[in-house]
Amino acid sequence: MTQGSITLVTDQTSYAVPTSPGFEQMSGKNYRSRVMTNATNNHRLFEYQGGFDKLFADQPNRANFTGQPQHWTMNPTNNKFEIDRTPTSGENGDVYKFLYDGRIDLTSTSQTFPFSDTVVDSLVPVVAEIVKLSRNKASRDPVSGNAGFNRAMRMIMQKSTRKSYGTWRARRVIGFRGPFED
Repeated sequence: MTQGSITLVTDQTSYAVPTSPGFEQMSGKNYRSRVMTNATNNHRLFEYQGGFDKLFADQPNRANFTGQPQHWTMNPTNNKFEIDRTPTSGENGDVYKFLYDGRIDLTSTSQTFPFSDTVVDSLVPVVAEIVKLSRNKASRDPVSGNAGFNRAMRMIMQKSTRKSYGTWRARRVIGFRGPFED
């Protein structure tokens, strides 16, 4: 996760995505958490529900929508951020910060993996099995490789396995009487 920013410019609705590290996607699980914030006036831009297609349909004449933007979306035609209103001189210079997931590029042997050695160690047997099977021209058993991949993904996402599934119910303690029981 990396922090990026855009600076509003008068009469401009498209803004380039960050390039270092390469922009992959906005961080956040839903449209309410994928937000751009302005620390100066505490204003927030939320993701436009429905995406660029809906913005395009909702605003056939973009010149009619000016002032303080309320939402942002990704323009798939040019891979840029698009805001829903054209900034005026009053919004010029406003800086909006956001969190995004950057592309991971390992281009030299001196670069380190962006996760712990434990993750790499759990992937070694999986990769070794794939190489062994490809050399023997045998088909790969999908179950044996999935366990290692699943273990590695849990470590990368820092999620532990659940202890139980279903609805949690409080247990009644023997001898305990509730406040409304006689």
